[in-house]
Amino acid sequence: MKNRKLISFIASVLFGFMTVSCDSNFVYEDNTPLGLEQWSMDSSYNFNFPINDTVSLHNMYINIRNSGSYKYQNLLLYIDFKLPNNQTIIDTVNCILSDSKGKWLGSGWGSLWSSQIPYKMHVRFPSQGAYSIQITHAMRDEKLKAISDIGIRIEKSK
Repeated sequence: MKNRKLISFIASVLFGFMTVSCDSNFVYEDNTPLGLEQWSMDSSYNFNFPINDTVSLHNMYINIRNSGSYKYQNLLLYIDFKLPNNQTIIDTVNCILSDSKGKWLGSGWGSLWSSQIPYKMHVRFPSQGAYSIQITHAMRDEKLKAISDIGIRIEKSK
């Protein structure tokens, strides 16, 4: 069990380092490992980030890492996106993780699969300041198993 956690942590760090170091469009990325590969229904994960560029278009993604034992084809999420003026945009996002035959759609090796789900594409941030995103799962399981990491990525549109 500890080996699996260590491998998951190392993979997260390496994946994050590789995507940041090779990408000039990078603005922000943060991935949070979930304890024991389970996500309680009442647990939310927050991501806070500054935005200074209000001219460029940006893409926002939800990063998900799951093990091959995840029993669903999708992951339904509630997103609370808070702007610097305290306005909140509330979204529900259906993240498709496998096709109808059970083949994982993300990239992976071993029993871990990483997916980057488009959230908001080609958007312009309305003002400079501190933004935040809160993510909560909307699945029916009280403790959703086999999700190991959740995160967000923001990059400039190409």
